[in-house]
Amino acid sequence: TDITNTEYVNYDIINVTKLEIADDTIILNVNSVKDIMIEDYFKVLNLSTNIMELRYLLLEPMKVIKIENNRLFFKTNYIMNATVVDDIEMKLLNVSNQNVLFFR
Repeated sequence: TDITNTEYVNYDIINVTKLEIADDTIILNVNSVKDIMIEDYFKVLNLSTNIMELRYLLLEPMKVIKIENNRLFFKTNYIMNATVVDDIEMKLLNVSNQNVLFFR
């Protein structure tokens, strides 16, 4: 369960099959959008690409702004050239579903 007491029965790591960049928007085609909500945060677990700009762009957690079919949309603070990577090997972790520790 998460902090809102929502129970998740599925694996919270998803595979990315395609990456697109258009202006300040990152669009990721994923294998499943089940249990993903707008404003969930995702962190890239692994990224096998030689495009150094993508490595820097995807370092920080990203917030979902739109879900359309099996596509997740994220805003970025950077404007990049239009890019499409079809053969990307990348996994995302939904960090919104992770445990949070509070210390007093």
